[in-house]
Amino acid sequence: MCLQLDSTTKPELKAAMGVYFARMQKLRENTMLDSRIRFMIQDVLDLRNTKWVPRTKKEGPKKIEVRQWFLHVSGSVLGMEHNALCN
Repeated sequence: MCLQLDSTTKPELKAAMGVYFARMQKLRENTMLDSRIRFMIQDVLDLRNTKWVPRTKKEGPKKIEVRQWFLHVSGSVLGMEHNALCN
C-alpha cells in the first residue's frame, strides 16, 4: 500500500506525501524525541528511499524437518549428558 501511495500520479496526493515525509524528516532530526521513535522514523524513510524493499529478508518459521532434526540432536546430547551423570 505504501508503494501505491508513494507512486501515485495524482498531483495532490503526491504533494501530500511529500509534506508527510518532509515532516517525518524534521521529526527524525529532533533530538527531543525518544531515540526509539527517531529510529522507527528513520526505518520508514530508509524503506521509502529503497522503493519499499526491506534491507534484510525476514525469516519465517523453520521447516518441520529442521525442527525435528534439532530436537533429535539436542535429545541425543541431553541423553549423553544424562548417561554420563548416571554412570
